[in-house]
Amino acid sequence: HSLNNPNASSRDVILTESFESWLPTDWTVTDWDGTGNVWHHESYYYYDGYYSAEVEYSTTDYAVQGLRSSTMDFSDYADQTIEASFWVYSYLSSQMVWHSFDIYVDGSLDNYVVLDQPSESTWEQVTIDMSAYAGVSGVQIEFFYGGEGGDRWRVDYLNIESSGTAY
Repeated sequence: HSLNNPNASSRDVILTESFESWLPTDWTVTDWDGTGNVWHHESYYYYDGYYSAEVEYSTTDYAVQGLRSSTMDFSDYADQTIEASFWVYSYLSSQMVWHSFDIYVDGSLDNYVVLDQPSESTWEQVTIDMSAYAGVSGVQIEFFYGGEGGDRWRVDYLNIESSGTAY
C-alpha cells in the first residue's frame, strides 16, 4: 500500500481509535432498525489493547446498525493519499449478511465499500483507499452492519493516515 513507508514521521495520523473507552469521543451509534441491538464495547475479543467494538445479530429482527466516527477535516491533505486501515473479526462469518465501510460528507452518505466475508474467528486487516476525499472537510466513516440470524462483527484498531503531512 502507498502508506507502507518506513519513515512514519512523513505522514499524519488523522484518526486513530482502538475502542479502549466507550463510546469514543464524538462517535455515534446509530440504531437504524430501532431494535436496540446496537454496537457496544467488547472485552473478550480484541486486536489491540483490551477492547473492541462489536455488533451482534438478532434471531428475530433484521439488525441494521451503524458505528459512526467523529468528523474529520481532510482539507489540508489535497493531492495526498489517504488510507483507512482497521482489523475485523467475525463469529459465524458464513452467515454474514452485510458489512460495509460507509463514507459520509457533511452528514450525508457519499459512498460505501462492501466488505468481503471475513475468515471465521480470526482477526484480518482491511485497508480502504480514501484518497478521493483528500481536500474535503466534514468527512465521517461508519461501520455498517445488516443481518438477521447473521454473524457477530468486531472492529478494532482503526487508523486513518495521509501519505504526507498537512500543508
